[in-house]
Amino acid sequence: MFLWRQPEGLMQQRGYRVANLDVTVILERPKLAPHKEQIRQNIAKLLGLPLDQVNLKAKTHEKVDSIGENRSVGCHAVVLLERTTMAGNLSETTQNTMVNDVNSHPESSEEWKEGVFDYLSATLERVYGVIQSRRGANPEASWTAKLFSKGRHKIAQKVGEEALEVALDAVQNRSERVVEESADLLYHLLVLWADMGIQPAQVAAELEKREGKSGLQEKMKRNERKDETRLEDMLQN
Repeated sequence: MFLWRQPEGLMQQRGYRVANLDVTVILERPKLAPHKEQIRQNIAKLLGLPLDQVNLKAKTHEKVDSIGENRSVGCHAVVLLERTTMAGNLSETTQNTMVNDVNSHPESSEEWKEGVFDYLSATLERVYGVIQSRRGANPEASWTAKLFSKGRHKIAQKVGEEALEVALDAVQNRSERVVEESADLLYHLLVLWADMGIQPAQVAAELEKREGKSGLQEKMKRNERKDETRLEDMLQN
């Protein structure tokens, strides 16, 4: 588990995840056949993959060299990585399929949109859980753990940086970059929430409270509250 955390953190930081794994173990003894399925299940659980995306083979080395003499073990692994919109989330392949589907079937676009937002909600919830689990983890093995170790100011700085990246790419009409940077922004925002003990449900409840209200009226009320606070501060000073 410890050995996996570092490459996992590097993949998440760069926006990739494991899509498929094929492993060949070369050894004389013990025989892996009785344990093969349990090993596959353990690997799948560790990587967060469906069992059918993990393949495990075992073979001997026909008594050749140190492996064949049972003095060592060989292991070959072929890993397929796929790009994600957020660490551990929607792949580009899945995203493109969904976009093509709504373009091909505009009459079902409302149903498609509802499904997308359900997927987004579930994904954010899952990522938030993973972020919470990284508290206290080795900062050298996990980007999230490293952010926690650097403190709230660093996390807030990353949120600001990613928000600026989204804005800059938007004014340059770079849609693909806006998608990528938006995923980074959401991820770092979730880290900030976790650091401050804020639950996503609290933000959802706040959005729901504002639903159906005039955005201009809400802004005016917030500005009035800010003015009242400034006045109180001036009077106290």
